[in-house]
Amino acid sequence: MTFFWKFVDTFVKNIATISAIVVGVSLFMIRAFNENDGREKVRVATLQFLKFVDTLIEFGKEQLSSADVVEQPQVVTATVTKTRKRVAA
Repeated sequence: MTFFWKFVDTFVKNIATISAIVVGVSLFMIRAFNENDGREKVRVATLQFLKFVDTLIEFGKEQLSSADVVEQPQVVTATVTKTRKRVAA
């Protein structure tokens, strides 16, 4: 057997092994998710996260509404009038 065919044979076996591992791990994760009531756990975690975000929003609203707005003094603007035109050199 030449080096090329030995390399191809080893490469194909490695790819097959890696793909079998990926399939096995993914099937294990899917089975574990379904057996341990994963949908309910995800739903509960999502609701807790949304309640936390809602609490943060309410806290922000309270902080913004309780701040007193200080009126800024009015600035008087001056008007500028041109007295002469520019002369090109």
